[in-house]
Amino acid sequence: MKNKVFSYAKAQVMSYAENFFITSCGFDMSKPRHQKMMDEALSVLSAEKPEVEMKAVCSRLGKDAYSGGKVVVGDVEITCNGFSRISDEDVLDVYMCVVTAGDWYMKEATRARQQVYMDTWGTAFADGAKVLFEDQLKSDLADDGFLSDPFGPGYYGMLSSDTHKFAEILDMSLIGVEVRDSGIMVPLKSIAAIYLVTNNESVLPPMACSECFGRVDGCRYCKKRDMDR
Repeated sequence: MKNKVFSYAKAQVMSYAENFFITSCGFDMSKPRHQKMMDEALSVLSAEKPEVEMKAVCSRLGKDAYSGGKVVVGDVEITCNGFSRISDEDVLDVYMCVVTAGDWYMKEATRARQQVYMDTWGTAFADGAKVLFEDQLKSDLADDGFLSDPFGPGYYGMLSSDTHKFAEILDMSLIGVEVRDSGIMVPLKSIAAIYLVTNNESVLPPMACSECFGRVDGCRYCKKRDMDR
């Protein structure tokens, strides 16, 4: 699989997006006030985005792309603190992808709350499409394979600027995504990720590590890593 494109319609992602949206807004749907705000948010979504198409582009890099705690493709090397305890022998396969929900600008200036709703919806749909993409990857795994959580720029200690390295390996233009000089992906509601398939789930870092900057003394997980060296 090289630069394979996946597409997802609004209806496919809607239930995931609603859950992400509610969580992001901190709504308690048992409260009438929050129910009313959610109704307004759904109305804004319906008016501004009656249809949404999310896309992903993915390349299967193969197990040999993982070497010495790095993902290496040609002259491109991607490092990540989350790779630190995963040996070459643990890795069965490597996937790289970018998922995008496209642009989420409002057609005209409205109340600030509605603009926040639209921005939050965009993130929610990108996250929802990522879940569907992960489900597709999991469906293709062998019985002895475990799919990692996504490692990506800004997470698990991977540099945010590494989006440029993703662009050297993936053809993001197939889904309308580009990387600016600053490292920001455009459209903004885009997610870059590397997934490792391992033969042992215990070698994968816990979800709590995902946004850690990787300080060695930051948590018990890192301390155990050092004791095991």
